Amino acid sequence: MLPAATTIITTSVPTTYESIEFLEGIAGRPAAEDGHHYTIATRAFWLDKPSLAISVSSEGASDDAVQSVKGMISGNTTMSGPYSQWNDLLSVFQQSPVPRFALADDDSTGANIKVVLTDAAHEDSKPGKTRLLADKATSEIVQAEVYVYSADSLREQGMLEYVVAHELGHALGLSHSTDPQSMMYPLIELQDGHVVNRLGSCEAEGISALYLESRIGSEDC
Repeated sequence: MLPAATTIITTSVPTTYESIEFLEGIAGRPAAEDGHHYTIATRAFWLDKPSLAISVSSEGASDDAVQSVKGMISGNTTMSGPYSQWNDLLSVFQQSPVPRFALADDDSTGANIKVVLTDAAHEDSKPGKTRLLADKATSEIVQAEVYVYSADSLREQGMLEYVVAHELGHALGLSHSTDPQSMMYPLIELQDGHVVNRLGSCEAEGISALYLESRIGSEDC
Protein backbone atom coordinates (compact mmCIF):
# COMPACT_ATOMS: atom_id res chain seq x y z
CA MET A 1 0.00 0.00 0.00
CA LEU A 2 1.38 3.33 -1.00
CA PRO A 3 1.69 6.02 1.68
CA ALA A 4 -0.89 8.76 1.61
CA ALA A 5 0.10 11.76 -0.44
CA THR A 6 1.33 14.72 1.54
CA THR A 7 0.03 18.14 0.58
CA ILE A 8 2.64 20.85 0.84
CA ILE A 9 1.36 24.40 1.03
CA THR A 10 3.81 27.13 0.17
CA THR A 11 3.37 30.85 0.52
CA SER A 12 5.29 33.35 -1.51
CA VAL A 13 6.78 36.31 0.29
CA PRO A 14 6.83 39.47 -1.85
CA THR A 15 10.27 40.57 -2.92
CA THR A 16 10.72 44.09 -1.67
CA TYR A 17 13.08 46.88 -2.57
CA GLU A 18 14.24 49.79 -0.47
CA SER A 19 13.91 53.37 -1.65
CA ILE A 20 15.42 56.29 0.27
CA GLU A 21 14.58 59.92 -0.52
CA PHE A 22 16.18 62.99 1.09
CA LEU A 23 15.06 66.56 1.51
CA GLU A 24 18.28 68.20 0.39
CA GLY A 25 18.23 71.37 2.45
CA ILE A 26 17.08 74.98 2.64
CA ALA A 27 17.68 77.53 -0.10
CA GLY A 28 17.36 81.26 0.46
CA ARG A 29 16.79 82.39 -3.08
CA PRO A 30 13.80 83.75 -5.04
CA ALA A 31 11.32 81.16 -6.21
CA ALA A 32 10.70 80.64 -9.92
CA GLU A 33 7.81 82.46 -11.52
CA ASP A 34 4.60 80.70 -12.52
CA GLY A 35 4.13 79.51 -16.08
CA HIS A 36 7.04 77.10 -16.31
CA HIS A 37 6.70 73.45 -17.26
CA TYR A 38 7.09 71.24 -14.22
CA THR A 39 6.98 67.52 -13.45
CA ILE A 40 6.70 65.28 -10.43
CA ALA A 41 8.05 61.72 -10.19
CA THR A 42 6.04 58.83 -8.74
CA ARG A 43 7.57 55.75 -7.13
CA ALA A 44 5.06 53.46 -5.36
CA PHE A 45 1.64 53.42 -3.69
CA TRP A 46 -0.30 51.95 -0.80
CA LEU A 47 -2.91 49.37 -1.81
CA ASP A 48 -6.28 48.96 -0.09
CA LYS A 49 -5.35 51.32 2.74
CA PRO A 50 -8.15 53.89 3.18
CA SER A 51 -6.40 55.17 6.31
CA LEU A 52 -2.67 55.30 6.98
CA ALA A 53 -1.77 55.33 10.67
CA ILE A 54 1.21 57.54 11.53
CA SER A 55 3.18 57.18 14.74
CA VAL A 56 5.47 59.96 15.99
CA SER A 57 8.40 59.23 18.29
CA SER A 58 11.48 61.03 19.54
CA GLU A 59 15.16 60.25 19.64
CA GLY A 60 16.36 63.24 21.62
CA ALA A 61 13.88 65.77 20.24
CA SER A 62 11.73 67.75 22.67
CA ASP A 63 8.14 66.94 23.52
CA ASP A 64 7.20 70.31 21.99
CA ALA A 65 8.53 69.11 18.63
CA VAL A 66 6.64 65.82 18.94
CA GLN A 67 3.38 67.55 19.87
CA SER A 68 3.82 70.01 17.01
CA VAL A 69 4.03 67.18 14.48
CA LYS A 70 1.15 65.28 16.08
CA GLY A 71 -0.95 68.42 15.94
CA MET A 72 -0.08 68.92 12.29
CA ILE A 73 -1.15 65.36 11.42
CA SER A 74 -4.38 65.91 13.36
CA GLY A 75 -5.12 69.06 11.37
CA ASN A 76 -3.65 71.85 13.50
CA THR A 77 -1.14 73.44 11.16
CA THR A 78 0.34 76.84 10.42
CA MET A 79 1.03 76.02 6.78
CA SER A 80 -0.88 77.85 4.07
CA GLY A 81 -1.55 77.46 0.38
CA PRO A 82 -4.18 75.75 -1.80
CA TYR A 83 -4.17 72.89 0.72
CA SER A 84 -2.96 73.60 4.25
CA GLN A 85 -2.31 69.93 5.00
CA TRP A 86 -2.12 66.57 3.23
CA ASN A 87 -5.61 65.45 4.25
CA ASP A 88 -7.07 68.58 2.64
CA LEU A 89 -5.54 67.52 -0.67
CA LEU A 90 -6.24 63.80 -0.28
CA SER A 91 -9.91 64.41 0.55
CA VAL A 92 -10.39 66.09 -2.84
CA PHE A 93 -10.30 62.60 -4.33
CA GLN A 94 -13.58 60.90 -3.46
CA GLN A 95 -12.43 57.57 -4.87
CA SER A 96 -11.67 54.97 -2.20
CA PRO A 97 -8.13 54.04 -3.38
CA VAL A 98 -6.80 57.39 -2.16
CA PRO A 99 -5.77 57.07 1.52
CA ARG A 100 -6.00 59.59 4.34
CA PHE A 101 -3.60 60.18 7.21
CA ALA A 102 -4.54 59.41 10.81
CA LEU A 103 -2.55 59.72 14.01
CA ALA A 104 -1.78 56.31 15.52
CA ASP A 105 -2.33 55.56 19.20
CA ASP A 106 0.69 56.28 21.38
CA ASP A 107 1.16 52.59 22.12
CA SER A 108 0.61 51.52 18.51
CA THR A 109 3.26 49.23 17.07
CA GLY A 110 1.42 48.63 13.82
CA ALA A 111 1.64 52.10 12.31
CA ASN A 112 1.92 52.21 8.53
CA ILE A 113 4.21 55.23 8.65
CA LYS A 114 6.69 55.80 11.47
CA VAL A 115 7.96 59.35 11.99
CA VAL A 116 11.09 59.68 14.11
CA LEU A 117 12.21 63.12 15.29
CA THR A 118 15.83 63.40 16.33
CA ASP A 119 17.73 66.37 17.69
CA ALA A 120 20.93 65.12 16.07
CA ALA A 121 22.11 66.71 12.84
CA HIS A 122 22.45 64.66 9.67
CA GLU A 123 26.07 64.16 8.62
CA ASP A 124 25.38 65.97 5.34
CA SER A 125 23.08 68.57 6.94
CA LYS A 126 19.94 67.15 5.30
CA PRO A 127 16.75 67.99 7.21
CA GLY A 128 14.93 64.74 6.53
CA LYS A 129 14.73 61.42 4.75
CA THR A 130 12.13 58.75 4.03
CA ARG A 131 12.78 55.04 3.73
CA LEU A 132 10.21 53.03 1.77
CA LEU A 133 9.88 49.28 1.47
CA ALA A 134 7.82 48.34 -1.58
CA ASP A 135 6.93 45.18 -3.50
CA LYS A 136 9.11 44.94 -6.61
CA ALA A 137 6.38 43.25 -8.64
CA THR A 138 3.44 45.50 -7.80
CA SER A 139 5.03 48.75 -6.49
CA GLU A 140 2.86 48.36 -3.39
CA ILE A 141 4.33 50.10 -0.34
CA VAL A 142 4.81 47.76 2.60
CA GLN A 143 6.27 50.16 5.16
CA ALA A 144 7.45 53.76 5.40
CA GLU A 145 9.83 55.36 7.89
CA VAL A 146 10.42 59.11 8.11
CA TYR A 147 13.43 60.62 9.87
CA VAL A 148 13.65 64.33 10.69
CA TYR A 149 17.00 65.69 11.84
CA SER A 150 17.67 68.71 14.08
CA ALA A 151 13.95 68.72 14.84
CA ASP A 152 14.04 71.35 17.58
CA SER A 153 16.13 73.71 15.49
CA LEU A 154 13.70 73.29 12.59
CA ARG A 155 10.80 73.99 14.93
CA GLU A 156 12.43 77.18 16.18
CA GLN A 157 12.89 78.29 12.56
CA GLY A 158 9.25 77.53 11.75
CA MET A 159 10.21 74.81 9.26
CA LEU A 160 9.47 71.56 11.08
CA GLU A 161 5.98 71.17 9.63
CA TYR A 162 7.25 71.77 6.10
CA VAL A 163 9.98 69.15 6.43
CA VAL A 164 7.50 66.60 7.79
CA ALA A 165 4.98 67.44 5.06
CA HIS A 166 7.65 66.89 2.40
CA GLU A 167 8.65 63.54 3.88
CA LEU A 168 5.02 62.41 4.19
CA GLY A 169 4.74 63.01 0.45
CA HIS A 170 7.54 60.49 -0.01
CA ALA A 171 5.72 58.14 2.37
CA LEU A 172 2.73 58.32 0.00
CA GLY A 173 4.98 57.25 -2.88
CA LEU A 174 5.78 60.61 -4.45
CA SER A 175 9.32 61.51 -5.41
CA HIS A 176 10.54 65.04 -6.17
CA SER A 177 8.95 67.83 -8.17
CA THR A 178 10.77 70.31 -10.40
CA ASP A 179 8.53 73.20 -9.28
CA PRO A 180 10.43 75.33 -6.71
CA GLN A 181 7.12 76.28 -5.07
CA SER A 182 5.97 72.67 -4.71
CA MET A 183 6.07 70.89 -1.35
CA MET A 184 7.87 68.02 -3.09
CA TYR A 185 10.68 70.20 -4.45
CA PRO A 186 13.96 68.78 -3.09
CA LEU A 187 14.78 72.05 -1.31
CA ILE A 188 12.84 74.23 1.09
CA GLU A 189 12.67 77.53 -0.77
CA LEU A 190 12.74 80.80 1.15
CA GLN A 191 11.62 84.15 -0.19
CA ASP A 192 12.03 87.18 2.08
CA GLY A 193 12.52 84.77 4.97
CA HIS A 194 9.27 82.87 4.34
CA VAL A 195 8.83 79.33 3.07
CA VAL A 196 7.19 79.32 -0.37
CA ASN A 197 6.71 75.55 -0.76
CA ARG A 198 3.04 74.56 -0.87
CA LEU A 199 0.87 71.52 -1.48
CA GLY A 200 -0.64 72.15 -4.90
CA SER A 201 -1.09 70.93 -8.45
CA CYS A 202 2.10 68.85 -8.64
CA GLU A 203 1.18 66.87 -5.54
CA ALA A 204 -2.41 66.45 -6.78
CA GLU A 205 -1.25 65.19 -10.18
CA GLY A 206 1.15 62.75 -8.54
CA ILE A 207 -1.49 61.36 -6.18
CA SER A 208 -3.95 60.99 -9.06
CA ALA A 209 -1.41 59.07 -11.14
CA LEU A 210 -0.45 56.76 -8.28
CA TYR A 211 -3.79 55.99 -6.68
CA LEU A 212 -6.29 56.31 -9.51
CA GLU A 213 -4.16 54.89 -12.32
CA SER A 214 -1.32 52.99 -10.58
CA ARG A 215 1.10 54.84 -12.83
CA ILE A 216 4.78 54.98 -11.96
CA GLY A 217 7.08 57.46 -13.69
CA SER A 218 6.82 61.20 -14.26
CA GLU A 219 3.75 63.44 -14.42
CA ASP A 220 3.32 66.92 -15.85
CA CYS A 221 2.12 69.43 -13.30
